[in-house]
Amino acid sequence: MASADTVSGKAGRDHSLSVSTIVFRSTAFGAILHGLIALAVGLAMYVVALTDQYIALSHNLARTATIALKDHSEELESIVNRVMARYHTLSDEDRRNVYTEEVRRKFYDIYAEDGYQKIKDYMDDFLNNSDLFGVYIGVYDPKTKALVYIVDPDENEDTGMYPGDWEPVEDEEIDEFLNWGLDTYHYSIDNTERWGWICTSGYPLRNAEGKIIAFVLADVTLRELTHSICTFIFYFSLSMMLLVGLWTVAEVLHLRRRIVDPINRIAAAAMGYVRDKINNVDSKDHFAGLNIRAGTELRSLVHVMADMENNISEFEDHLTTMTAEKERIQTELSLATRIQADMLPSTFPAFPDRDDFDIYAIMEPAKEVGGDFYDYFLLDSSHLGLVIADVSGKGVPAALFMMMAKLLLRNALMEGMSPSAALTEVNEAICRNNREEMFVTVWTGILDLCTGVLTAANAGHEFPIVRHPGGIFEILKDKHDFVVGGMPGIKYRQYEITLEPGSCVFLYTDGVAEATGESLELYGLERTVQALNSVQEPGPRKLCEAVFSSVNGFVQDAPQFDDITMLCVTYDKKFELKDQDMPARSITVKSTMDQLEPVTAMVTDFLDAQDCSKRIKHQMCVVVDEIFSNIVNYAYVPEVGDVHVEISCGAQPASIDVSFADSGKPFNPLQCTDPDVSLEADEREIGGLGIMMVKRLVDEMKYEYRNCQNVLTVKKFF
Repeated sequence: MASADTVSGKAGRDHSLSVSTIVFRSTAFGAILHGLIALAVGLAMYVVALTDQYIALSHNLARTATIALKDHSEELESIVNRVMARYHTLSDEDRRNVYTEEVRRKFYDIYAEDGYQKIKDYMDDFLNNSDLFGVYIGVYDPKTKALVYIVDPDENEDTGMYPGDWEPVEDEEIDEFLNWGLDTYHYSIDNTERWGWICTSGYPLRNAEGKIIAFVLADVTLRELTHSICTFIFYFSLSMMLLVGLWTVAEVLHLRRRIVDPINRIAAAAMGYVRDKINNVDSKDHFAGLNIRAGTELRSLVHVMADMENNISEFEDHLTTMTAEKERIQTELSLATRIQADMLPSTFPAFPDRDDFDIYAIMEPAKEVGGDFYDYFLLDSSHLGLVIADVSGKGVPAALFMMMAKLLLRNALMEGMSPSAALTEVNEAICRNNREEMFVTVWTGILDLCTGVLTAANAGHEFPIVRHPGGIFEILKDKHDFVVGGMPGIKYRQYEITLEPGSCVFLYTDGVAEATGESLELYGLERTVQALNSVQEPGPRKLCEAVFSSVNGFVQDAPQFDDITMLCVTYDKKFELKDQDMPARSITVKSTMDQLEPVTAMVTDFLDAQDCSKRIKHQMCVVVDEIFSNIVNYAYVPEVGDVHVEISCGAQPASIDVSFADSGKPFNPLQCTDPDVSLEADEREIGGLGIMMVKRLVDEMKYEYRNCQNVLTVKKFF
């Protein structure tokens, strides 16, 4: 935690560059900006007014000269016609040599006439008595797009014009003057190479019939306009700088009193609050005692800070309680993590006394506890149960659902159910009470270690990846059924894979294929298969670790969104079954007919697991039905007792052995005489047909009375 001096030092450094400087700079910038805007607007208005003044001046002078020349219109018309006639006879070469002595000589006779000189002298007097830069008579010729000079009183050899001299003009200027209108000024403002910035206004000269024969043109130089603009800018800028300075100082003083000083007082109170917190001084009057008379916002800020000061103390007490509660929850989550880990088999090698197969598994939850799970267990010495699953959701709810689903699946498989029957049974159990509508994807299988036949069922889970001896890992696109817990009444299917010694099955959850890298790209199944095929050393542990390492290298520092679970089993060699290793199932039920169904189901599942033919299964079901019915009808009547049924396999020769034990009345069915089936039904004694049918369906039948129990054993070879 920072010390009070450190906090104060930081606040001081910040203050030297904060509000005062910002206020000064903002005010000065705003004043300058407004001054520049005012300068631009005023300058524009000034230029427009001054330009209009120059246009009006040149127009009025041209108009006055036109009125004065009205008495000479006939003589002037003659001069104009002769000059224009000769101008139009000029060749292109002559026009290119304008202002030369050779071309001007063609107009000397007109220039020397007394009438021409009289008009020239008159206009010279007019020019000398005005402020014009130049006044002259000219004709706009649209054919050659030129202004042809008629009379120019300027005697300067460099600037004066002779009759027939011409200058090129733009189409806009020609249209401006030739389309004469009385309601507007006619002028042209140009920046010419010869004259610079100049404003030309004109007024038409008319003959006796009112036809325009030429224009009196008056030029006004705009040098004075430029000088006036510069003068305006200088004085305006000087005034603006003075006003900006005064305005900035006044505004800064005002804002400092109204804003900066109250903010500094609030900052000082805040530093005092921090200092007291560091020194563990319990005080709540740092802000409440401030008397801020500034704007509403600052007063509101003081009230908010005072409320905050009071609320922080309450929050600190609440935070202490929440921290303790969080630590308790974290402890419980850690305990839940250990409990979940303990529920999954994690000791490897899993079956150190077995060399016919090897198995390894990894689970990395995305949170403290996860929803993935795996399981493996020996149903008997020759059958290995495999389960991998992924519960919807994450965290504690998924973990609780996972524990329930895992126990149900294990119990169903341990009771002798096939993978499809186990999924069907567990789905019904979960759907009966699943208000949270959670579900689980499951792949489960039973590997016959003697034959290598893997019987499996897939409830919406990922495809297994299989490698056969001498081959590479490939994705097995097996049959998919609906997820467990999603809908009641689902009948799951199963399929078989024949594994040879050297085969390997890799199972995983979607957290592997859907692991996401920093670029949001998925790891994918192709990389999973490549990682498996890159492993040189055999063994499920190496395979799982290679895939896990590849996933971590792909993901790098990106967060883990899903649990990562893998289960790998290698089938190394066929298991040789001995008599003591033969599988067996047993069940104890009451001697009532409604218990016949679970007994028959146990026998049927056991026979399915042994790949018995339909004929043997049908015969053994008939045998069980007859023997169990006799026990129900005669052993305990009128009471009800226990019946223990056990079914097992014999090794050499292969057989199905079923024994029935009850504590009822002693009775040896082998001593009963078989009924004479050649007699009519009404002639035969009642009873005996069931026992006779059993004797004919089985290969051996043995009875003994031991430990006060009737024990009847039947054997069927296959």
